Amino acid sequence: MKMKRLLILAFVSFLIPSLLIAAGTKEAATDGVIELSVYHYLDQTDKTTAPNFQHLVDVFEAANPDIKLSFEYGYGESFHDKLQTMAMSGQLPDIVLLYPGERTSQVTSAGLVKDLRPYLSGHEDEFADMAMQAQGDNGEIWELPEDISITSIMYTNNRLLAELGLDYPKTYEELLAQGPVIRKAGLIPISIANKDAWPMQSCVAGMLVERACGMEWWDKALTGEASYDDPEFVYAMEIIKELNDKQMLSPGTNQLAYGQGLDDFVNERAVYLLDVVGQ
Repeated sequence: MKMKRLLILAFVSFLIPSLLIAAGTKEAATDGVIELSVYHYLDQTDKTTAPNFQHLVDVFEAANPDIKLSFEYGYGESFHDKLQTMAMSGQLPDIVLLYPGERTSQVTSAGLVKDLRPYLSGHEDEFADMAMQAQGDNGEIWELPEDISITSIMYTNNRLLAELGLDYPKTYEELLAQGPVIRKAGLIPISIANKDAWPMQSCVAGMLVERACGMEWWDKALTGEASYDDPEFVYAMEIIKELNDKQMLSPGTNQLAYGQGLDDFVNERAVYLLDVVGQ
């Protein structure tokens, strides 16, 4: 909830023996090379991300000549659609990349991934503390974050603010008060496109819950000691409702595909943009 694109690696539970051997005893396949299939989220047309990722693969394979990674790539909603089809048909690859939230639970809760703790034993200090938090009822760790994105950033068009005679708001109340002025000028107060659900989840709800509930509440939520009925959590959700009721967000935000929010901001149709720093 707190992170937009916390990309996850997970080992499939009904893996071919070569993966189990590769992850455990290091015994090689009969030809001396262990081949692992990987389903990865990547825009192969991205001239920065794609070459950078391939460099990492090349470095890994050079350091591990007995392991061959066979990749299939997907991007956008088509990636998620195919992943769910794979899961339902029992045809998941050896290694999969997942998103947080419901999309992850559809795989992990179905018992389709392995508990990674045996493979992480002795290497715990090599990972961030949050990556090593238990994810299952019995302390299982099914997933490891590939990276962590900073979320909940509100970008500002200072030129539009100046034209409207406004200053950057210091409080939530000041932000709400700017809404009528911005809308009267025919502009969107806060641009956000939420058709894919994660922008509101990660960039807004996660931030508000952390601010309203604190990190201790998050820790209790993981163990079932906190509830969505807790007043502080309800308060965070009420802020989202208020932003919507007072028309602070992009019109039809839940029907806007990701990218439209940025487009509206870049083309100066919106004064603020809620998004992430990077992926």
